[in-house]
Amino acid sequence: MCSTVPKTSSPNTFTSALCLTDNKVTLVCLASQMAMGYADVSWTVGGSPVTSNIVTSTAVPQDNKTFQLSSYLTIDTSEWNQDKEFSCKVTVGSKFTEKCIKKSECSNE
Repeated sequence: MCSTVPKTSSPNTFTSALCLTDNKVTLVCLASQMAMGYADVSWTVGGSPVTSNIVTSTAVPQDNKTFQLSSYLTIDTSEWNQDKEFSCKVTVGSKFTEKCIKKSECSNE
């Protein structure tokens, strides 16, 4: 289950799903407003850690002196269709934020 600490003390995150092919879905986790140029990003599905099929970018400096990074998790469409809860947790120092996504909460547009 996802929980989020106040945005004033942690990076902002945004998670979305992007279908790439008929049998794969890529989940995107965008972390922004990070005070440091490094973050630990972890993914879970149904509360269990995921360690494969993850690509995370390096942090990119922004004009407002913060950093931003993206993390991508690619899964089989069959797993996405099971309406499991996927979570992206971004930790910067001792602060973190976590966002969840599942198929039933996504727009069909």
